[in-house]
Amino acid sequence: MFRQTLRLYTPVPMMVRDTAQVDKFCGPNLTPGSQVVLSPLHLHRHMWLWDNLDGFDPEPWQNENRKYCQRAAFIPFSAGLRVCTGAGFAMLEGVLLLARFCAAYEFMPIAEQVRQPLAHPTGRYRSGIWLKLRLRGV
Repeated sequence: MFRQTLRLYTPVPMMVRDTAQVDKFCGPNLTPGSQVVLSPLHLHRHMWLWDNLDGFDPEPWQNENRKYCQRAAFIPFSAGLRVCTGAGFAMLEGVLLLARFCAAYEFMPIAEQVRQPLAHPTGRYRSGIWLKLRLRGV
C-alpha cells in the first residue's frame, strides 16, 4: 500500500541531472554537461509500464509487470549513485507511521477542498491536502 502511495504521490516529482559523457537519449546526442530532466511523476504513471495509471491499487506487487517496474520504473527517491541517503529509512518510517495512523483513525477527504498540485522540487499542493479524521471505535 505504501509503495502505491509513493507511485501516485511521489515525494520528488522531478530532478535534473548532468550527463557525464556523450550519450544518445530519445533522438539527439547529448554532450557531456547536458542537462536531463527526469520525472518520476510521469514515469510512475506511464501507460507502457503500469496497469492502472491513476488508480490506487493496494494489491501486493507480485505480477511480472509490477516486479519489473519496481526495479526499473519506480524511483520515488531517485536511483543509482544519486539515490537519497534516507530512502531506506523513509520506506521503513513511512510504513510504520501509516500503519499507526490507519489503526487509530479513519481518513475522509473534505469534498469542498480542491487539491491543486504545485510545480515544486518536492510534492506539494497549493492549500495542502485537507482530511477529516475520526477516531476508530468511537
